[in-house]
Amino acid sequence: MSARSERPAPHGPVVVERNRYFTGKFMAARDFAADTEYLLNRHRLHNRLLHGWGIVCGLDVRPHPRPECARDWVVVTAGFAIDCRGRELVLTRDTAFRLPLPPGPDGEPPAEDCPPRPDPFLLCAEYHQEKIEPVPALYAEGTCDPHHTEFNRYREGVCLVVSDVTPGCWPGEGCGCDDEPDDHDCGCGHEPEGCDCGGSCFEPHCPCGDLVPLARIVPYEGGGYRIDLDGRRVLPPPPAMLTHVTGINWPHGGKLSLHDLRHHKHGELRICFDRPLREYDEDCGNARGVNPFTFVVQYSGPNEALEFVPYPEDCPPRLEDDGRTAVFTIDPDYLSGRGRRGLHDVVVYVSLRCDFIPDCRGIPVDGNHLRGLLPSGDGVQGGLFESWFEVRGGHSDRADREEEREES
Repeated sequence: MSARSERPAPHGPVVVERNRYFTGKFMAARDFAADTEYLLNRHRLHNRLLHGWGIVCGLDVRPHPRPECARDWVVVTAGFAIDCRGRELVLTRDTAFRLPLPPGPDGEPPAEDCPPRPDPFLLCAEYHQEKIEPVPALYAEGTCDPHHTEFNRYREGVCLVVSDVTPGCWPGEGCGCDDEPDDHDCGCGHEPEGCDCGGSCFEPHCPCGDLVPLARIVPYEGGGYRIDLDGRRVLPPPPAMLTHVTGINWPHGGKLSLHDLRHHKHGELRICFDRPLREYDEDCGNARGVNPFTFVVQYSGPNEALEFVPYPEDCPPRLEDDGRTAVFTIDPDYLSGRGRRGLHDVVVYVSLRCDFIPDCRGIPVDGNHLRGLLPSGDGVQGGLFESWFEVRGGHSDRADREEEREES
């Protein structure tokens, strides 16, 4: 007899009974099962009410690394999630999945046993349980078959499935590159399903059913697809697992000469992180990631208002290829030290809006610069990283100007 898959039973009431043991107690199968049922029920209730549901770690969706498979295959990395019923989804190894995309120009058929989807759809993880290891049953209640067997164990796993995109299941509909934004604000007259606070907390709210969405797949006309990870529901990691600012190339609250800023720093302000950040497509605009709206540099002189430090048009604030370093390049005209536009004898203020800067897992950087110490962080996602330093002129700056006059 082969292993048999079974869909988990629907959510039932909270289990309130457990065994009381005493000497001489007769134990039947239902008594042993009661203890397992009680512990699983309370553990899953704890997961759901105290932690919520979503992706805990891993379960990233990437194009298949083999070029011949990349057209309609993706790889879901190993990871861990909790579904809306508190059950734990453990994908123990990287798993390839063929997407149900329309045939490409070469006429290659879509995934087997699954109709093609020309519109965006969700790739999801679903809890799966099967009975395994059939063994002879010494006693079979209700039957006299001497060869009767029963399955000896349950095996838990994860199934990868596809589902339609719904606002409650995939918030925000991506970054807005190819869709109009939805207006679901849970306000008067526009309350989406699930916004009311009625019912018991023991009844799970499952906007995606029993599924945990991993990615939104956007098919392209003529073949290919885009993987959208922006709407993933990610559970907050422990404070120690958040991403932090670990280094800056200026002395926080200190002084820096214009000569050093020009020649030793090459006009760059650099911020380093302890984990790679997520880089977004240019088509998505500047809503998230390292860009001119999240990496802001200002300056002011004595009795002067704050002004923005400009950057070259062809070199806006960016994330370097290593994914761990954000760079702001100061416009060379402001490093010349000449006239009002120069950065001599001013205070430079640096701000990094970490609420909008997610790491490679999609979790905002813990950026609060507490007590001026690094690494940053207060144990909460997001925050504002702030720092400042003084730029002073000096003999070396005058020497630089003399060299520039001689060269000109």
